[in-house]
Amino acid sequence: MNNRPIVAASDDPADLEALTPNHFLLQRKVTGLPPGVFVKEDHLGRKHWRKVQYLTEIFWKRWISEYLPTLTEREKWLKDQRNVRVRDLVLIMEENVPRNKWSLGRVTEVFVGRDSRVRSAKKTPQGRIEGEKVNDNFKFIAFEIRSNSKRTEMVYCFAPSCNEYKRWIRLIRRGDRMPGKHSRTLAELVEQAQRNKPSSVEKETEQRPKTTQEVILEAELDLAKRELKNLENTLHYKNRCCTVTGLPGDVIRMETGLPTKEVFDIVVKHALRFKDFINYLGGWKVESITFEDQIFITLMRVRQNYTNLHLAQLFNCSVATIANIITTFIHVLHDILFKDIMTSIPSQDKNKLSAPSSFSQYGSCRIVIDCTDIEVAAPKLMSQKNATYSSYRGMHSFKVIVGVAPNAVITYVSMLYLGSISDKAIVQESGLLKHLTPGDMILADKGFLIQDIVPHGNIPPFLNKGTLTESEARATKAIARCRIHVERANTRLKDFRILSFISSYLRCYADVLFQLCAALVNLQFPLIKEGCEDMVFE
Repeated sequence: MNNRPIVAASDDPADLEALTPNHFLLQRKVTGLPPGVFVKEDHLGRKHWRKVQYLTEIFWKRWISEYLPTLTEREKWLKDQRNVRVRDLVLIMEENVPRNKWSLGRVTEVFVGRDSRVRSAKKTPQGRIEGEKVNDNFKFIAFEIRSNSKRTEMVYCFAPSCNEYKRWIRLIRRGDRMPGKHSRTLAELVEQAQRNKPSSVEKETEQRPKTTQEVILEAELDLAKRELKNLENTLHYKNRCCTVTGLPGDVIRMETGLPTKEVFDIVVKHALRFKDFINYLGGWKVESITFEDQIFITLMRVRQNYTNLHLAQLFNCSVATIANIITTFIHVLHDILFKDIMTSIPSQDKNKLSAPSSFSQYGSCRIVIDCTDIEVAAPKLMSQKNATYSSYRGMHSFKVIVGVAPNAVITYVSMLYLGSISDKAIVQESGLLKHLTPGDMILADKGFLIQDIVPHGNIPPFLNKGTLTESEARATKAIARCRIHVERANTRLKDFRILSFISSYLRCYADVLFQLCAALVNLQFPLIKEGCEDMVFE
């Protein structure tokens, strides 16, 4: 490859050696070995490589002789030209005679073939040739000199691969022409023409300073252009993709889990206060999608668990943009809806203001707790698999404690713990007891073995002797009537489909996702309608 010439190669032995890449790489020419000679006997030999080379040579010979000629376009015969006529003046081409010594002749008679084309003619050269057919000793050349015109017009053209063209090149002896002192290359001629081109001298005009009014008008015009550009981008964005603007309330409730469009607008306005302080986790700020739609995308992912590809198609953006939005805004919404609101548990006095009648005998109840779990993708390490696997549920899971107030509002959500840990250990490690004061009552299921760490916890009695006493049955019924609300809250939590299964790349955000879902449940219509008679439930 590096031995191929990179300039025009000449057949004249007196010319300089053509430059090749090897002259620059090795400072010398590398003479390649000629290819081997492979004969018919190699086809019958035992050396497979010689057989392959012989078959390859046969293929290329047939390629050159049978296929390549079919690709050559014979422009000489395909292009329609005027036939030679009597009294046409032609230049008679003679072999072994310089071109400038070719004689002129005039056509005296033409011979038309079956296709109505003139294939030969009789010509009378000026002073010496007469009665000879053109296709015998003289050939039609590529020019016709007309007697009634001073122009020299091409009549026939030769293709580069045509034998006539090769013969013409050989006869004009281009290789014999050596450059003289007055010879110029085309590049030199172009450079000289550019150098001799008259330069256009622009008239210098004196720039006067702008007036204050002109500066103000230019600034206003620039501001108006930018506003127009923003409006055009907004209109184009709304026309080309899905947007929350204009969606009815029932669609927003279905896609986000929020009860009304007004509640969604409140969340957006609350988040807008921190718009300038948001740092996108993807490393770049998303500007192609409106702030309102970015919150809508995040809530759609949390509620319906749509894939990033599906959301990217809906909002006409890339999958990376959707991932950047979701990972950023789950933290934004978690900060403004959970950390700012649900950091403390309401006191007994506050609970009594909204407690339903079913808690009349549990006036000191501070919280009703329950432990739930969510399925997660199995970790790769065996030690982590053993820690997340729950033998009770038969799956890899995270466990979390959810606490509700007497009015069924979620007031406490712990961090997520590995599925193999016990409920008692979660109560001790979660920090729930730090929120309680002496005299507070906790309602819990009988699966919580926390009597030794929470003396004032009300837990249904165990069935030890096969039947419950009358007092135990009444206590179990009363506690169950109060505990049902935490079960209903857990059911609402599981309506957020992103909690149905936490994939591996969302495992690190599991705490944030669960606590965000709990905050969104509190924005829905209340579970207990007692005390909310003036509220309109759609």
